[in-house]
Amino acid sequence: MDKSTLAIIAIILRRRRRNRIHSRYAKRFYLSLNAEERRRRDRRIPRLALVEPKMSAWKKILSSGNDQSLITTTGLDFNVFKELKQRFEPEYSRYSLVPIEGKYVKVKDKSGRRRLINGEDCLGLVLVWSRTRGSLAFLQVIFGLSRTGVEVYLRFGKRLLIKLLSRDVNSKIGTPNRCRVESYMEAVREMHPALEY
Repeated sequence: MDKSTLAIIAIILRRRRRNRIHSRYAKRFYLSLNAEERRRRDRRIPRLALVEPKMSAWKKILSSGNDQSLITTTGLDFNVFKELKQRFEPEYSRYSLVPIEGKYVKVKDKSGRRRLINGEDCLGLVLVWSRTRGSLAFLQVIFGLSRTGVEVYLRFGKRLLIKLLSRDVNSKIGTPNRCRVESYMEAVREMHPALEY
């Protein structure tokens, strides 16, 4: 490399270093803010800025019946989603939403406050979360839930889904048998004859 290229790289690296703020300084800045300034910088969307869960974008996707939109958001088409939902919903209504001593307990009676979302929505929340980078603000907008609601239903839904899938033989990861491996090898040989094995 010539000297001019090295000089340009050095300038770029210096600029990048100047723009970084060490976490202790960011923390100091945050602590210097008053309550109103902290509230404005909070990374949650308040309840009053969200639509009701029954009018959310998620409900619109479900009511559309469009496989493309459901595959984009959850990774599943309507047929697979429906099969998984049939197994998920009974478990969803069987267990308490809030863990007691770290464990979800079975609900004895149906009295008490109704849940904001049903089993189908909770399953959708977990599947959409698994397809995104996990932004809770994004999930708030899609499902019309507060940040706390998203966190509670997401934790509950993930645990239920893991419990369901761990019991299902077809959802476990396994290695193919020798016959299947050989058929795969033969298919690759046919498509790429130049490869040596």
